[in-house]
Amino acid sequence: EPDDTSGRFRRRFTLESERAARELADRLVTAARRDGTPGIRRELEEVLGTRRTIAPTLAQFAERFLDEYCRARNRPAVIEQRRIHLRVHWIPYLGELPLDRITEEHLIRYRRDKLAGLDGQRLAASTLQSHFRTLSKLYHCARDWGVIGRDAGPAIRLPRQARLPEIGDQWLRPDEEQRLVEFLLGLPVTDPRRYWTAPVLLALRTGLRQGEIRALRHRDLYYYGDTLMVRVCRSAGNRSHLFFATKDEDERVVPVSACARWELERLGFGRPRDSSRGESAEDLLWPGSRGPELAQCKNRMNRAFRELLAAAGITRRLTWHGLRHTFGTRLAHKYGDLRVVQSLLGHSSLKTTEIYLHVAPTAAMEAVNCLDDYADARQGAIIPWRGDDRQTKGGPSPAINSPR
Repeated sequence: EPDDTSGRFRRRFTLESERAARELADRLVTAARRDGTPGIRRELEEVLGTRRTIAPTLAQFAERFLDEYCRARNRPAVIEQRRIHLRVHWIPYLGELPLDRITEEHLIRYRRDKLAGLDGQRLAASTLQSHFRTLSKLYHCARDWGVIGRDAGPAIRLPRQARLPEIGDQWLRPDEEQRLVEFLLGLPVTDPRRYWTAPVLLALRTGLRQGEIRALRHRDLYYYGDTLMVRVCRSAGNRSHLFFATKDEDERVVPVSACARWELERLGFGRPRDSSRGESAEDLLWPGSRGPELAQCKNRMNRAFRELLAAAGITRRLTWHGLRHTFGTRLAHKYGDLRVVQSLLGHSSLKTTEIYLHVAPTAAMEAVNCLDDYADARQGAIIPWRGDDRQTKGGPSPAINSPR
């Protein structure tokens, strides 16, 4: 309200007690002596709850997000991916803006420029979705930690979910699989390539990922009756290096078929650990030659696998993950129960498992022929016809809507 004596405005507000009013008056006097009018304004804003905090920039909060949130919750591969998203893409584009000043218009321009490749690097829609997912998680943490208000920042709408990638020809055909297995089992003991035979066969017969194979320890192999079981753990490593094997939070147990067990036992896989050689239950099955584990040899595994394919006479370019695709494809085509396939492969979503139902021409023909067998069993009158002869049991071929 206006003050008639000084021509200035005064603001009236009520405190809970006379003591609180005296304490506020002392604070205002002290602030006036120290900073003048700006000090009084700051004290009043703090008391009235209208003081506006300055939000950090995207570049400033990104480092805290990576160090405090991602390091405690995510796998090293995910941490590295989010670090690239922020440092290579988001920070050069919006890093100088405070978190509460970034709007949806900025995000629309970012998506448009990245799709068009205006900065020299054209990104796919699926890659952009992972970029926006990282930014969405960053804003979620900023709001939960009180760095910005609940309503501050843009409403991040993730782009439409990209279609799951198709496997294509990234799996071994039956003749190629047989050729590779025969080559691996025929390698002499002195051949240095024999080091990779058991990991390749295990990936081919169980569908384990690269990280899961690198994380296997002696204690993860055990027998349930006559069946060899492989326990897939969430993490492995030693005291100086810890890496996460599975993509989700769960562990799973994968049985090994009798034929695959025979193949692996021929290579010495699954044997009891030798304590005389210093082997412990916590030791990794395949220690690397340049370190205590094979955790950082992903490219080396792919290179060794391509060399084995070339030596077996397979000229197609495949990666190690093609062994997992081969296992999933065989299992989906021969068994058919997607829930079982999902459990063995360790997929968190059934939609991911459905990519292994890519239909081959032979699988489609077998599915159609099943209808003939079903009709023959139910009606007892229809026999699968060969060539142009249509026959029925006990009579000549009927006329079936033949074109005139």
